[in-house]
Amino acid sequence: MRFDGLVIVHDPNAADSVSGRAFVLAGHTHGGVVLGGFVLYSNSRYSRGLYRAAAGAELYVSRGLGQMPQQVRVGSPPELVVVR
Repeated sequence: MRFDGLVIVHDPNAADSVSGRAFVLAGHTHGGVVLGGFVLYSNSRYSRGLYRAAAGAELYVSRGLGQMPQQVRVGSPPELVVVR
């Protein structure tokens, strides 16, 4: 699908279907499991940070804040993203 502007999705893999001058914001991955700076496991091909998705859109994947007081997030602390 072609979009120009901001696109918000839950699963970052959806960004592969977005083309055009789009900036895609996503979450879902919690940053993956990170050890020594390397992502050992993620439930997505995009785990965290800034990417150029397969269809050409820019993608930012947030680790998110979490919803539970006791989070198990090895090497991937909570993140609040501010887009300006």
